[in-house]
Amino acid sequence: MESHAPPGAIQVTERTYRRLEDGFVFERRTVVVKGKGEMTTYVLLAEWTAPSVARTRSASPAPGDGNTTE
Repeated sequence: MESHAPPGAIQVTERTYRRLEDGFVFERRTVVVKGKGEMTTYVLLAEWTAPSVARTRSASPAPGDGNTTE
């Protein structure tokens, strides 16, 4: 199956995809595998990241947070 993946990519089977789908982002592909025929595979694109508390806060500092230049 490695020969069907883009260079440097991680390609996984449907079974592996089902185990990892909650933590990673995949692209679905269909490839023809010698001796097996058409198979659905998945290329790993990225890891899911939970939104952090810092990203959900306002970009401006809160009064008295110590980030002033007085």
